[in-house]
Amino acid sequence: MGWEQTGQDLTANDLIYFAASGRPLPENFAQVSAEGIDYIPANRLLASAVSILGTDPDSQGVLARLLKEPPFQTYDCILIDCKPSLDLLVTNALAASDSVLVPVQAELFALTAVGEVMETVRRTKAYNPRLEVEGFLLTMYRSQTTMSREVRQALEQSFGEAVFPTPISFSAEAGKSTARQESISANQKLGQEYMDAARRIERRSC
Repeated sequence: MGWEQTGQDLTANDLIYFAASGRPLPENFAQVSAEGIDYIPANRLLASAVSILGTDPDSQGVLARLLKEPPFQTYDCILIDCKPSLDLLVTNALAASDSVLVPVQAELFALTAVGEVMETVRRTKAYNPRLEVEGFLLTMYRSQTTMSREVRQALEQSFGEAVFPTPISFSAEAGKSTARQESISANQKLGQEYMDAARRIERRSC
C-alpha cells in the first residue's frame, strides 16, 4: 500500500488494544492508498496482539466487537489479512468474518496444512455459525513445475469449484513491490491475477 509510518499513525494493534480495553475509537484512523482503498496498517507490534487479546474475558470475540463499531459500518466489504498461523489473532479474524479465503502456497507442506485450517474453521463455526469458506487461492504458483501442478490437482480434487480458477504466479516483482512499498501494478500479469481474485470475492461476498 506504500504506507510509511509516522509517530501518530494508528495501527491494527492499537485498535485491538482499544477494543480489548473498552476505550472509544478515535476518529479518522484509516489510511487511504493511492488506489483509493481505505486500510489499517500493521507493523511488528502486531505480534503483541495475542497477549492483549488474552486479557479479554471474550478473547475470541474482540475483533468481532471492534468491527461492530460505527466507523466500520460504512463499508460494504472488509478484508482481514492474516499471517499464516492459527493463533488467537487468526481465530479472532475467523470469529468476526462471514467467509474465509484460504491461500495455499503451491508446495506440499502448505497443502498438508489445509486440513488444520479447515479444522480451525469447523471449530470456529461453533462460535460464529455464519462463517463459510469463500474458496482456496493458489499462490506462488509455477505452472512449469510438477509440484505446483500436483498441488493444484489435489486441491481441485478435494474442493472442486471452491478453488479459484486463476492462481497467483510466483514472481520476483511481488518482493520488489514490498521493498519499494508500492502496490503491484494492475497492468502487470501478477496484478491481473490478483484483480481476478478480487473480482470473484466482490461478486460472491460484497
